[in-house]
Amino acid sequence: MRIRVIACCLNEEEMLPFFLDYYSSIAEEIVICDGGSTDRSHEIIKSYPKAKLLIETHEKMDERNLTGIRNNMYKSDRLSWDWQIIVDVDEFIYHKDLKDKLEEYEEDGITVPKVIGYDMYSLVFPEFTSGKYLVDLIRTGRRNEKWQDKKALFNPKKVDINYEFGCHHSNPTGLVKESDRAEIYILHYNYVGYDHFIKRHKFNAERMSDFNKEHSLAYHIPLLSKMSREEFERRVKNEAEDLLLY
Repeated sequence: MRIRVIACCLNEEEMLPFFLDYYSSIAEEIVICDGGSTDRSHEIIKSYPKAKLLIETHEKMDERNLTGIRNNMYKSDRLSWDWQIIVDVDEFIYHKDLKDKLEEYEEDGITVPKVIGYDMYSLVFPEFTSGKYLVDLIRTGRRNEKWQDKKALFNPKKVDINYEFGCHHSNPTGLVKESDRAEIYILHYNYVGYDHFIKRHKFNAERMSDFNKEHSLAYHIPLLSKMSREEFERRVKNEAEDLLLY
């Protein structure tokens, strides 16, 4: 079974080690589409043998660019891959026996598995140690069926995924067969450490394109960029629950 991961990145030096370490245990290739990072992102990516760095500088955060990458990058050499994972650097596809589950799906003809989406919470951003995966270090979160139940995992040989702007929703075509129930998680490590959280949201809020603003795309980012530490900590304490991940 051959799995490829595709993600967009810009100045993600804090989250990238967790992302690359985790997906290196799952995928044969991890394609990072970098928008012109100026931190240590390129150095970190190049240190992982399975990671492939593609650089195309984008000064603004624009959903036309991001959605275009996510809708087209996987089509390159698509017949060589059994499963495609398209996620952000802070999103982790999880099942305790992921490859066994995917083999089961293949036998049943499933091409677009349903997923269970969670926003993950932690008061502190953990220290990275290779082999200690974020999905094990932080298991507190909140169910987010509206935005995180997205089709981030599919069979590229049989399906065109057709993401809409934001990629939370899609209109897959081809030999589309969904699983009867959701058994695979998408864990979105967004609310992890206030300093990291506010740094990322302020950075992206400042880069928001006029197109995004005019069409209210990624509108939550400027709003979250103004969150106080007190509000962040309140959310973590009041909204996060321990997750029993099977």
